[in-house]
Amino acid sequence: MNYLTHSPSRKGFTLIELLIVVAIIAILAGLGFGAFKLARNAAKRAQATKTISDLIIASDAFYDNYNYLPLSSGENTDTIRKTDNELMAVLIGLDTGSASNPDLEQFFEGQRAKGKGTKSFGGLYQTNSEALLYGPWQQKQEDDKLYRIVYDYDFSNDIEEPEGIGNETIRGYRQIAYLFGKDGKAGPGGANADNVYSYKSN
Repeated sequence: MNYLTHSPSRKGFTLIELLIVVAIIAILAGLGFGAFKLARNAAKRAQATKTISDLIIASDAFYDNYNYLPLSSGENTDTIRKTDNELMAVLIGLDTGSASNPDLEQFFEGQRAKGKGTKSFGGLYQTNSEALLYGPWQQKQEDDKLYRIVYDYDFSNDIEEPEGIGNETIRGYRQIAYLFGKDGKAGPGGANADNVYSYKSN
């Protein structure tokens, strides 16, 4: 009597095959997430560059209107201003900025910030009496999220880069602006590599 032998049919993956599939999926997911992070950071840098350009345009428009720079009363040297309430109240025409902007003209208009209060980021946080302009990164320290503008209050057409940012003399500008990058830092050792500037390539 002849007996036919049948090999058992396979109905699933072996453990090794499953592990290989899982490893491939993990690698592809990691590559995709890395590309997403790079794209998101590039978009934030583009947003910061545009906001800096808008700040420069607003400051120029302010000067053209009043023939003096924002917050220039009593100033005669290059001065760093942050986009805190003192400056932004002037540039957007709040009552609290009327000493420098008596006509309460609005020179700056930006997108609304995300979040609330000190956790805001990525735009203009504004109430009836307060305005602050934040960069797109969510640093823990509020001060690190603010843009900086250096005004040439002595009208020498020379602005010295702030300490920690650089040591160049920038010529031919009434103001320069910059923002700390994602790390919220300035200084040696690569801390300035992710900063965004109005006066040099980003």
